[in-house]
Amino acid sequence: TFSNILQGLDISLKKGKKSRSVGEENDRTDGFDFLLFVLDSIDTRKIACSGLFYSSILLEGARLGGLRKKIASYLADAKAITLGESNRIKVDECPVPDIEVQRLTWSTLLERYSEFKKSLGDKCILPNLRVRVGKNEIRQVLSAEQAVVYGSYRMRAARRFEI
Repeated sequence: TFSNILQGLDISLKKGKKSRSVGEENDRTDGFDFLLFVLDSIDTRKIACSGLFYSSILLEGARLGGLRKKIASYLADAKAITLGESNRIKVDECPVPDIEVQRLTWSTLLERYSEFKKSLGDKCILPNLRVRVGKNEIRQVLSAEQAVVYGSYRMRAARRFEI
C-alpha cells in the first residue's frame, strides 16, 4: 500500500533532482504534506512504515529543500530517537510533568514550525517514527538519511545519544 501511495503522488524512488515547472513544484509540496499526514496516521495506530516509503519521503524532502528538508531531517532524528527509546530504559532524575510536554504531529510541525522550533526537545517532542527496514532497503535508507541530515556526523551522534 505504501508503494501505491508513492505511485499515486508520482514520487520517484530514485535519488537525484529533476527539473520542474512552477505548477509542478506546488503539486510536489502538496504531495509531501500528504505524506506527512500519512505518517501522522501511522503513528496514531502505532504501526511501522516500510523502509522504502520512509526513504522516499526523505528524498522528496531533500528535493524540495527549505523547510521541507528541515522537516525531513527531523524525520531521521525521530527514527533514531524512537529506535533508541524502544531498546533502553529511560530514567529521569527530574522529570518534566506531562502537562508541560506537548507531542507534536508532523503536519502541525510543518504548519507552525516557527512557533515550535525553539522549544523542540524541551517542551515539544517529535512524534514517534517506527520504520521497518529490510535487508534490501538498508543502503537506500542510509543514502536518503544522508541527503537530509545537517551538520557533521559527530554532531548528529552526540545529539542522538544526548536525548
